[in-house]
Amino acid sequence: MSMYMLAAGQVAGMLDTSQADAIYDATYNKSMSVFNAGQQLNAIEGQVANIKQEQILGVANVALNQDAAEAQAKVNAAAAGVSGGSVEQVIYETNKDAAFAVGNINAQADANVDSLQNDIQTASMGLSGANNVQINVPSFGETLATNALNMGGEYLSMDQKGKDDFNSMWSG
Repeated sequence: MSMYMLAAGQVAGMLDTSQADAIYDATYNKSMSVFNAGQQLNAIEGQVANIKQEQILGVANVALNQDAAEAQAKVNAAAAGVSGGSVEQVIYETNKDAAFAVGNINAQADANVDSLQNDIQTASMGLSGANNVQINVPSFGETLATNALNMGGEYLSMDQKGKDDFNSMWSG
């Protein structure tokens, strides 16, 4: 058996089946924890985006309704032959109602987003924690380096025939 085969056999033999299974399970569990935490964070951020979108659409809808109400007030006043303060009072009322509606929409959206902030923070911490899980894998390099140093020490203490035999193991 060549020294290469011997070294490969040592590496393969460093982990028994239960250790390899434990490392696989730990790696799988970490990956699933990261995935699940990411999915949770993504879902919450999607809720925030929907709230913001509804807020924008709600404000735009109020503006459209306010413009329509103002136009209707002007049309009604023109049809009745009325002008002046009464028309301005109706327009003022539609503007005031629109401002209150926009304020309510913004306040509700802010409250909804604020209620999700704790969920976002919790999900972010879960994602960070899942990413920070350490999986202990034995150091193959350290073991191989120790074995190489030991073989080197043995090689230096060999006579010439032993060194020749040793060298032939690397080629066969």
